[in-house]
Amino acid sequence: MPAGVDIRGEVPPGGESMLSPPALAFAAHLHRMFEETRQALLRARAERRLWRQGGAAPDFAAETSAIRDGHWQVAPPPAGLAGRTSLRIGPSDRRSIAAASAALPADAKGGAAGLYAASLEDATAPSFHNLLAGQAEFREAAAAPHHPPLLLVPRGWHLPEAHLLVDGAEISASIFDFALSFFHNAQAMRQRGATPFFLLPKMEHFLEARLWHNIFVLAQSILGLPLGSLRAMVMIETVPGALMAEEMLYELRDHAPCLGLDGTDYLFSYLKTFDDDATRLLADRAECDDDRAGHGADSPLVAACARHLRRIGQRRGAATIGVALQNGAAPAVFQNGGDPAVLQNGGGPAASADDRASAAELFAAPPAGATSAGLARNVFVAIGVLAAWLRGEGHIQIDGRPADIAAAELCRARLWQWRRHGAILEDGTVVTGRRLNSEIKAQLGRWKEAVGDEESRRGQYREAATILLDLVLEQQLPEFLTLPCYRRFLAA
Repeated sequence: MPAGVDIRGEVPPGGESMLSPPALAFAAHLHRMFEETRQALLRARAERRLWRQGGAAPDFAAETSAIRDGHWQVAPPPAGLAGRTSLRIGPSDRRSIAAASAALPADAKGGAAGLYAASLEDATAPSFHNLLAGQAEFREAAAAPHHPPLLLVPRGWHLPEAHLLVDGAEISASIFDFALSFFHNAQAMRQRGATPFFLLPKMEHFLEARLWHNIFVLAQSILGLPLGSLRAMVMIETVPGALMAEEMLYELRDHAPCLGLDGTDYLFSYLKTFDDDATRLLADRAECDDDRAGHGADSPLVAACARHLRRIGQRRGAATIGVALQNGAAPAVFQNGGDPAVLQNGGGPAASADDRASAAELFAAPPAGATSAGLARNVFVAIGVLAAWLRGEGHIQIDGRPADIAAAELCRARLWQWRRHGAILEDGTVVTGRRLNSEIKAQLGRWKEAVGDEESRRGQYREAATILLDLVLEQQLPEFLTLPCYRRFLAA
């Protein structure tokens, strides 16, 4: 075991190969170099949120206008990735990777024309077993000859990995996920002509992108690889990130040939950003994307962000790509330069490269319209997904549609918003804490009928319902449900 490195808890069977001393030393070095910066960036996030809660409207940063006005281009996509026409995100287990790879659309030569991103974030419940098994199965798939291109999705900057301590402190989940994958896969992938490719989630500021860039540079240097030996996708999943998309792409321009957009996470961030604004109630139609199958593709808010990203792609030579959860139906296109002839999750033709969105256009208040059916559906989905996550399942089907923890985050945030601002349903009743309590009990009963008495007791449904009620009754909208739930249920 490298000096200063401690593993907390039991290593699951097969996990030893991923936690080899050289791999742990690699991860520990990255932690020691960059943990202080990560913590400073998380403090800055909290300060910006307080600033917004004080009444400051989100807008493009004046201090970075030179980047937005400058002339620069991103690195080209590596061989084998240009022209890919779809991206799907799903779990990192062997069955999901195999099923998704087989389902990717074919190109003119009969090979796969799409990409699959194995997610250690929203689509994986982050137990130590799941994380190490996912890494091992990703390594097996990545080493297979002629396998369709794979991306790995590390967890976001805000999350810790409680099972690995470096000098007594928990390692960043982002660094842990990236370090193990890059250490074990980079050389083997390059030897077969493939490129390690990472999807970077939930960034909010260009300095967070710079941190990733610095980690990439050091990681390549340690392993003796030339600069540019990996690629990354800048995934826009937050309102602050949408305002910093061009700046984040600039920071990662040597590694990131593309921008991505996930509508579910983006709408969740919208609710958090404007949590005190009663004029910004989300409806319960496609704007809310309850089950994450459409990823908010029909939402005016998501469409406005997609157009904004396509404009950036046109200016910077970057691909723009939407996301479909595994088995979902959202259109997605990997296209060099943001080809204006291609529709990419936004609807309508892409704007000219000189046309730029304003914050007012990006964040125009959406149409409201809460309904009793929507209230019930949001509670039902939130309980089901959260219960699955608590028992170690990151990705489930609800009524034949895919859902992961991001869907639960969006549902519970929307329920909180409706209660906080007294949304009026179509029958004239107001969403109150008492109404939510009653609805949660009713939907817990529906789950009990659906899965049976025994499974309802073992399947964490009651625990999920209790957590949901606590969340929607909070005075302030909780930042993430995954942080406290990880500590309570999965970090042991």
